[in-house]
Amino acid sequence: MKLSWILGALGAAALCVAAQDPVDGHAFLPPDRWAKLTAEDAGQAFYLDGRWLECSGDEVLLVDLSPEQRGFLYINPNGRLQRRLTQDLTPSGASLIRRKSNARVFGQAKERNGKVVLEVQRVEILPSDAEILIAKLNELGGDDPAPYAELVAEAKRLAKRYDDAELEELGYALARREAQVQAKLVDLGQTDAVLELAQRMVAAKDKLAAIALLSDADKATDDPRAQQRLRTKLEQLGATESGGQWHSKEAFKRAEGFWYVKGRGWVHLEELELEAVIKLETKAQEGKLVIVRENPVEAKRAADSGRLKRGQNAAEARIAAGMPVRTAHTKLRNDLGEEVRWTQWILPDGRRAYFQNGTIVRTFMPESAWMVKPEEYVDGPK
Repeated sequence: MKLSWILGALGAAALCVAAQDPVDGHAFLPPDRWAKLTAEDAGQAFYLDGRWLECSGDEVLLVDLSPEQRGFLYINPNGRLQRRLTQDLTPSGASLIRRKSNARVFGQAKERNGKVVLEVQRVEILPSDAEILIAKLNELGGDDPAPYAELVAEAKRLAKRYDDAELEELGYALARREAQVQAKLVDLGQTDAVLELAQRMVAAKDKLAAIALLSDADKATDDPRAQQRLRTKLEQLGATESGGQWHSKEAFKRAEGFWYVKGRGWVHLEELELEAVIKLETKAQEGKLVIVRENPVEAKRAADSGRLKRGQNAAEARIAAGMPVRTAHTKLRNDLGEEVRWTQWILPDGRRAYFQNGTIVRTFMPESAWMVKPEEYVDGPK
């Protein structure tokens, strides 16, 4: 029967307690002493820190141990602690996330089968690397980029060591924060420095910040050569100039009312809302006999008073709100195979009306939010 769980050693700076300090009468056991305990160590209490992987038996494996060093950490396979750890739980009930959680392992050196091993007696969960880095970030001021750069380097080192996608993304976020601090200090008249910082912003997945920085520098200089270099970089980033300000393609398209739809590209909000109305109305009418124009008298009365209302026909809608400035049409078949004609009107005052076979089914006031699902869209091409 085997116990198997893997821990990765962490540097002293990554832990809340200094790695060399004794804890509860246990001496810290550095990675270079793992699997190297001697008879003189027998009976002594030690602790070590690392990343949790799993527990299943009586053997403990660490990332930095060679195959010949297996068996160094031992746990009683019939004890309550072993049963809890096999469920990825500490004795106190805290969840240990495999390859994510940092764990502190306490044990006593004992001789077993001719070797001195560390018999595991207690396991505690520690803050994750991401939590530690974020806590350090929150302690920083906003006038010195150097400490931010140190956090970026630490996040990248840990992400590479543990192949941790979460830490990799955190590294990008920290790099963006570092660049924001640097942007407050950079001299916009120093084109080389601006271009270098803009490139770092792009590398940190913050193209919008890079465009804003380059745009500010472009406005701040009268040097034609510098402007040419800045504008060339802006164009390479897909920025568009409008009103003396450079904007990303994504921001420009969003300002025009477009959203980027996965698998389709840029689509206007009007088209997306028409699709949403069709979907909702079709679902609402499914399996029912629906008479949209229930009260022609009320529909005409509403039109005469300038109100758009469900059940009005196109003539009444024109009386209520005038001629549309834009229209869209599509034809679809329902569950019975019948062709259904859907129409969208965008009216001069901003109201929107949606027709099913010539009769209004939904209306929206100018201040009404677009009826779309944000989770189905993103800000720009990925």
